[in-house]
Amino acid sequence: MIATTLVLASLLASSPDVTDDEFKPGVVVRDRETRVPEDPAPVRVGDPGQPISAPPTEHVPDPFYCRPEAPFPNDDCITRPEPADPTEGPEREVRPGDVVEAIERVGLPRLQVAVQPAGSTLVNLETIFHTSATPFERSVDILDSTVDLRATPAGYTWHHGDGTTQTTSSPGRPYPALDIVHRYREPGRASARVDVTYRVTYRIDDGDWQQLDTTITATGPATTLRIREARPVLTR
Repeated sequence: MIATTLVLASLLASSPDVTDDEFKPGVVVRDRETRVPEDPAPVRVGDPGQPISAPPTEHVPDPFYCRPEAPFPNDDCITRPEPADPTEGPEREVRPGDVVEAIERVGLPRLQVAVQPAGSTLVNLETIFHTSATPFERSVDILDSTVDLRATPAGYTWHHGDGTTQTTSSPGRPYPALDIVHRYREPGRASARVDVTYRVTYRIDDGDWQQLDTTITATGPATTLRIREARPVLTR
């Protein structure tokens, strides 16, 4: 017993000093250095086991239950609007400019000028001009609307073919009326015509009638006229 005690005492005397702290729970002794394990990450109050630095988890609904054919509605689904079609825009109302473009496509009546005497006339003779005009009515489709048009002659510009013109509010009348006449001063040939200025009213989808602020002129076709010079001749 005495021998055993002496051997144990000798071993303790030859080993490094060991403090009491080295034998505490959780302490690891390596190469005479004491390493303490790192503290665990702090825990969020009310959310056990999740570190404070971790972002909250976003709720992602089950895509199966968000489809229209889901077995029952899911209030947790997030409704996202359908992307807008860039080719589709808001419906636009019919504007006066649209009506003018439609009239230009359709075309208003071009009136033929009538000259008396027909085909040829004489220098310094009162040559009669007239034409026939009736109101013009037409329905056209503009955008998604039906537009009714009415065009009424409001003025006439007579081109005599010798560089002169005159403007009237009436279409003239044939002989013996002398409403619209012209005297040619030189013999030759002339291309006479009449241009008609129309006043246009329109309505959209059987609504109220409206009048365009602008008038529209239709250029008439030309009528060739020969101008002769008569010389007096003495006879017995």
